[in-house]
Order: sequence, then structure tokens, then C-alpha cells
Amino acid sequence: MQHSVSDKIRFLFFFLLVLPLVGQAQETFLDQFGSVSYNNNDGTQNFSSNWIEYGDDNSANGGTIRITGGYLRLRNIDSDWIERALDLSGASTVTLTLDYDATSRGGESLGVFLWDGSSYQLVAEINSNATGTISYNLDPTFIRADAAIAFSTTSGNWGNGDEIQVDNVQFSAIYAPFLSIDDVTVNEGDGTATFTVTHIGTNASGPFTVNFNTSDGTATAGADYTAVSGTLSFNGTVGDTEQIVVPILNDSNFENSETFTV
Repeated sequence: MQHSVSDKIRFLFFFLLVLPLVGQAQETFLDQFGSVSYNNNDGTQNFSSNWIEYGDDNSANGGTIRITGGYLRLRNIDSDWIERALDLSGASTVTLTLDYDATSRGGESLGVFLWDGSSYQLVAEINSNATGTISYNLDPTFIRADAAIAFSTTSGNWGNGDEIQVDNVQFSAIYAPFLSIDDVTVNEGDGTATFTVTHIGTNASGPFTVNFNTSDGTATAGADYTAVSGTLSFNGTVGDTEQIVVPILNDSNFENSETFTV
């Protein structure tokens, strides 16, 4: 039985996105305590809550915990502590850094805690009469939508003059942009197959590029389709789309459905 081109079974093209991303996005959540307020946002992203005190007056300009002189001062905090929340969902790696001055700690110690979804876990401790910097790479359990940091005593019997100062609390988060690509089914006689690639997930901090190329499955480049490769440029905003157009080669052979990938 003879078959014309229009009678042929459709090609079915499944796309698998395995594309190297160029220029991962870095975002920062930062409080430099430059103003006497618990809602300072000095990074590229905003924290999802203000600082919240417990056991104190919840005021940035009074009580045992307060902002003064461009830093967060914690003094005589036997039962007082403070926390702030942020959304780290979608980040691949996150690093916490902060500066401290513990020269007036009076033998007391301050814990740095992170939220794991059920409780706060101690990740660092300030327990020496010194100034310095803490740097901590977050375990994946702390990289979450309801992430949070807290400062609380890890000792006791703070005297009225015992204090530790904290400054430049920063989370540096690396985000790899996520892309989705649609599956397309076309007839061999359609001439081209057009695939839409969409930036999903979260916004990147700026433009990025992604390389692509086609790869044979049961369909063969040069016989069933024309191999293509190239670079797509995205503006960094979720919802931005780019297209890949693959020429389909028409012949007179009767064939079953065939596939290729990108």
C-alpha cells in the first residue's frame, strides 16, 4: 500500500533539558544596623520579617537588646533573645557571615542559631574576648522558605555590663535559574518544530545565558531533522521565554513516530 507524505505517522519529539547555565545569580540578605530600626534591608533581597525580641521590650532603641552605634547590642540577656526570618527557598548554597565585638562579654557567650523547620540549632558561638568574623556555610536543612536566625545566650548570669555587639549580618545565597521546555508533536510535513523555553522559579539578579544543542534519539539528524545548537539569552525575570526552532526534513518514507532530544 502506498502512503503519501501527508499520510505518514507523526513524529513525537520529547525534550530533555540538560543545559549548562552561565552566571549563577547571587542574592544577599543583609542588615548593617545603620539605622535604629528592626526592619533594615541592606542587601539585594528583603528579609521576610523584622527582628523580633523575646523577653525584652521588642524595641530597637531600648531594653537589653537594641541597635546603637551602628550595631546590634546584646547586654545582660539571661532570658532575652532575638530572631529574624528570611526566605531561602530555591538557593543552592548559602553562606552566613557576621562581625562581632566581644571584648566586653564579661565571660559570657552568645550563640548563633538557625531554624531547621522544627527547632533552632546552634551553628556558631561567640565565647572569647575578641573581635572577629563568623562565616558558616548553611547545611541544606537550613536552606528553606521559613529560614531564620536567632541570637541567644549559651551561658548564664550576665552582669549589667556584660555585652556582645553584632554587625553586618549577611546571608549570601546562590541561585541557579530554573528553566522548563515544552514537548512538541509535529507532522513530518510541518517544516519546523518550535520549542518554548521558560524561566521559572525565582528571579535572577540579572541576565543570564544558556547553551543548547540537539541530540539524536530514534530520529536522525540530517535525515529526519536538522541539528541545531546555540545560546539563549534571558533577562533574569521569571516568565521570560525564548524559542528554539528545529527544521524538520520531509521524505517519502513511511515511518513510525521518532524522537530526538535537546
